[in-house]
Amino acid sequence: MFIVFGRKTTTTVMGLLQSPCPRCRQQTWHNYSRARSWFTLFFIPCLPLGTKTWSRCVACGGSQLLAKAEVERVLAQRLLPERSVTAQ
Repeated sequence: MFIVFGRKTTTTVMGLLQSPCPRCRQQTWHNYSRARSWFTLFFIPCLPLGTKTWSRCVACGGSQLLAKAEVERVLAQRLLPERSVTAQ
């Protein structure tokens, strides 16, 4: 009998927000993303292992992890959703 277990991480882009970058010191757009890790049993996510949220500067590419208080502040502001381009 085999038991298949592992770990799965799903990444979600939460949106864009304009703020100053701590790396390049410019007022630029930042992508905000969230990654959630799960323990899987037979390829079914069973137990959450953790969540990480980070921002990535569009201008310089620098990224930084965000603390829970910072995530709540960002979510309170209006995030611009990611837009997909469709042909008409």
